[in-house]
Formats: sequence, structure tokens, C-alpha cells
Amino acid sequence: MGMWLGCKRRSAVPRWMLPEKTEVGVVSRGDRMEAVLSLPLRPMVELIAKAHEKGIDITEIFEGHRLGHRTNGETESPVKLPGEKH
Repeated sequence: MGMWLGCKRRSAVPRWMLPEKTEVGVVSRGDRMEAVLSLPLRPMVELIAKAHEKGIDITEIFEGHRLGHRTNGETESPVKLPGEKH
């Protein structure tokens, strides 16, 4: 399919990143950054598999929406976070 998901493994995930009660996911956003969605992996993988079975090319949906890229696909300067070296 030509789409890759990164893996960030930690011994503990911050509680604020986890869905509460009846939420299915959590939307978060940093200053001047695109919003990101934290979802359980299994339902997302099932959704991608069903789209693939129906011939839907989801790479077109995600193209240009990677963090650090504008929606037109042009690279944007990364946001420097406090204490981060560039």
C-alpha cells in the first residue's frame, strides 16, 4: 500500500493520551502543529484492511497530512520544542 506507521514504544503512556469512559480516541495538538489522533491500533488496522479490500487507496487521504508537511505536500520547517536540539 505504500504507507508506513511509526512505532514509539514507552514503558508507560501518559494517561492524557488514552481514551476515557466512552471515548474511542483522543485528539491532541501542540502550539502551531497539526492535530493528531490517538486510537487503539486494532480498530484502525481493521479499518485500513476493509478499505483496501474495497479498493480504496487510503494513501491519497493521508498524503500531505504527515506532521511537518503542509496539506499541499511541501515540507514545512519543524517546530523547535524547548530543550530540543536541531
